[in-house]
Amino acid sequence: LNYLLGSILLCAFNTRIKNELQARTTGGQAHVYTFHGYGYHLLRRLSPGLQVDKDRGLRLAAYALRAHGAPVNRDYEYAVRAAAAQAKECAPFCRDSDQIVQLAEAFGHFDSVHSAHVDILGQATLTAMEAALDATDNCCDYSDMLFIPLRRGLVRGVYDNVVVDECQDLNLAQVELAQRVL
Repeated sequence: LNYLLGSILLCAFNTRIKNELQARTTGGQAHVYTFHGYGYHLLRRLSPGLQVDKDRGLRLAAYALRAHGAPVNRDYEYAVRAAAAQAKECAPFCRDSDQIVQLAEAFGHFDSVHSAHVDILGQATLTAMEAALDATDNCCDYSDMLFIPLRRGLVRGVYDNVVVDECQDLNLAQVELAQRVL
């Protein structure tokens, strides 16, 4: 059967399902990951000492706010971090701050932002996203696990088949990863 199917990537919706699939998968050429787990796997191949840092997004947001001369406060840091995380999932290739602002407002990330600062926070969000790609801190956060491999071109066609659990719930970054590994 493996000869007929070739190599298979099974993408699970969450870790619990991934563990169930791994327990049922015996040898062969099938690999089981969550999407984020696969992205993290790609990043660790590039940088074996890479660590997950849940506060990375806040640090990058503060850096981006300062770079644009925007007020640096907790509300704005959280707004930029949330907007960047959302954009990394829904618009990983976006480089237009107006589109970032529309996305952030649609998801309520800029609700606590003074209207006079919305545009600059959109620019800061793009800067935070770019900083995530360029940083030399040897860490990533959850939203980087798909974003960085996609934007850096680390996702290559290595599988003959991709099977996706709960594909109706995929975001654009996950769809891109699934298509690019084929």
